Amino acid sequence: YGGDVFGTVCFITLIIALIFLYQKNMFTIMVDPVTGGYSSSRFNQEAEYLIRHSVPGDYTFIVMNTVSFKLLNDIYSYDESNRILKYIHNTILKYMGKCEILARSSADDFNLLIRTTSEEAIIQKLDLIVDEINRFNDELTEKQWIMFSVGVYQIVDTALPVIHIRDRANIARKKLKIPTGDILYSCGFYEEEDRARLQQENILTNKMEDALKNQDFKVYLQPKADISTGRMINAEALVRWKDADMGLIPPDEFIPLFERIGFIRRLDLYMWEQVCICLRRWMDAGLQPIPISVNLSRMHLINKDFLAPFVKVQKKYCIPPELLELELTETAFQDLPDAIPEAISQIHLAGYTCSLDDFGSGYSSLNNLETLDIDVLKLDCKFLRDARTENDKGHIVIEELIHLARRLGITVCCEGVETENQLAFLRKCHCDIGQGYLFSKPVEVAVFEQRLSGDSSV
Repeated sequence: YGGDVFGTVCFITLIIALIFLYQKNMFTIMVDPVTGGYSSSRFNQEAEYLIRHSVPGDYTFIVMNTVSFKLLNDIYSYDESNRILKYIHNTILKYMGKCEILARSSADDFNLLIRTTSEEAIIQKLDLIVDEINRFNDELTEKQWIMFSVGVYQIVDTALPVIHIRDRANIARKKLKIPTGDILYSCGFYEEEDRARLQQENILTNKMEDALKNQDFKVYLQPKADISTGRMINAEALVRWKDADMGLIPPDEFIPLFERIGFIRRLDLYMWEQVCICLRRWMDAGLQPIPISVNLSRMHLINKDFLAPFVKVQKKYCIPPELLELELTETAFQDLPDAIPEAISQIHLAGYTCSLDDFGSGYSSLNNLETLDIDVLKLDCKFLRDARTENDKGHIVIEELIHLARRLGITVCCEGVETENQLAFLRKCHCDIGQGYLFSKPVEVAVFEQRLSGDSSV
């Protein structure tokens, strides 16, 4: 009899323990331990149910990414960072309505499923949320702004899995620039063209390795001319992608993609080697070679020893370093200002010329001309496009930039020269070099070599 009682007690204890463990596990699965709100799993389940039982257009999915939250992690302790995440969650929760749900989906991302309203109403709601989140700064002397990048997708296909719906919101988010300064969030709305672009990028990504292996990336050369004489004095190497199925793929379709995924580093080195092969062939054939410039992505500058493989290739083909020029884009000076001076120093130590490309295409700083030891300043083509009439502001800006650069000992190359009037103006300003369709469009190497072997005028 005693044994039966003991067995019954053990059985009941086991059942209670199993119930406790089940409840604990369900709590862990369904509740976010940081915010105390929905876990990602619970959000996905409930979002799936709500979307499936709605009609197209009823719901909108929003992704809110906390910008630079890793920086906050560095500033604050782990517990304090979690407290900030909970604070953000609870603030957003105030603005959620009936049959709307919210969850922290990853470390610093928040997912919202809300009833669809107009874009203006969504922006107004986001304004209120972000302003309230940052209201704690009212009491602080040193502000600690919490900024967001936001993507919005109005759900028109209720059969899509939540993971694909989230992907579309993220596509909208990532196509925008990160907010800076007093702009506390950026917001993008998904459009069907975004999906088409993503599909196209996926095709290019799948093709790029074979394209590099098969040398489908072709070197085109665009001459640069002496403004005073019109004679060709050097050239810029530009990449073109000739695909067997897709034909000629424009650079603006693949260069930004390659920049984002890092493949641009390999493409730049490939272009450098193709240029060295070209120069070697000219010298071996008895042609008088001219210097060629190659674009260098800012992605290289993350590595302090970025130039070593370039030098190795140059020495492999025994190319005199003075025949090679590296063009750094203006964005490199903006994104990696601390790395630029050392990069330029390395370029000069290797014997190469260094130019600042696309000056004026972004937020140029004249301070760059004073502090950086560049050899050539390339004025962006927009300067000439904006200079329409004699002595207008566009003309004055070009004149003064050329004058300033010459006083600093910097050679000036103006891009986008297309008319005789523009050429005459640049001669009047004593510009050194011109590049543009008036002289020549980018041409295949074989065509360029014919010009090189004949008259050097363009």
